[in-house]
Amino acid sequence: MKEQLSDEEVLFSETTINGIKVVPWSFNKLFKLNNILKKLHDKLTFINSIGSKITYADALRLISFADNNLLEVLTITLDVPKEKIYELDIYTGIRLLLAIYYQNKNTIEFKKKENKTSDITLGDIFSMLISNNIGNSLEDLKSNYTIDQIYMFYEKCKRNELSEQKRNAITLAHALVYASPSHDRNSSRKKQTMWDKYINSLEPRKKEKPSHKGLINAFRMMGIPITVRKRSDQ
Repeated sequence: MKEQLSDEEVLFSETTINGIKVVPWSFNKLFKLNNILKKLHDKLTFINSIGSKITYADALRLISFADNNLLEVLTITLDVPKEKIYELDIYTGIRLLLAIYYQNKNTIEFKKKENKTSDITLGDIFSMLISNNIGNSLEDLKSNYTIDQIYMFYEKCKRNELSEQKRNAITLAHALVYASPSHDRNSSRKKQTMWDKYINSLEPRKKEKPSHKGLINAFRMMGIPITVRKRSDQ
């Protein structure tokens, strides 16, 4: 089951380990890593079984995983040359590897089940985001947004689109009632009042200033005695 992340977790998902920034994969990075991930199934399964505390045995097994495939995952994800990866100590390398895995766990789990077909394509998703002014271009969306961010913004755009369609349908229904023939003045006034109320409901509500009497009642409810002085004739 896909883990649900909060908006804050999606928007502020990067972390820094020993001065190296780790950011979840974009679609561009995922495409570059696609073939490598297929070769790492057993290793990823073991990493998933590790809890928050790494035992010495876990560390030894992780070290034994070191190969060109994992090296490629680190260099592509971190945008650093291989030479810099070779300079890392074992502890930092393991922390980076685990951070990359847990940041992209949803994507990795989804790829295991990617034989499922979907009516929604990446083209549909990118098209909706661009039409809603999210991202400067297709390349911007593929490179500078994480996969979770892309899906989060898409779901919000889709939700807004459905809300807009619902509001349009309600407006049409009100308009049909308002435009229908009135048999008398009373019926006409009622329809006008109903229409006016609906139109006003579409506007942001203005905060009404509390009345003088309302302020007095509010203080009295809090147990603060208020006396109203009568103005003396001058």
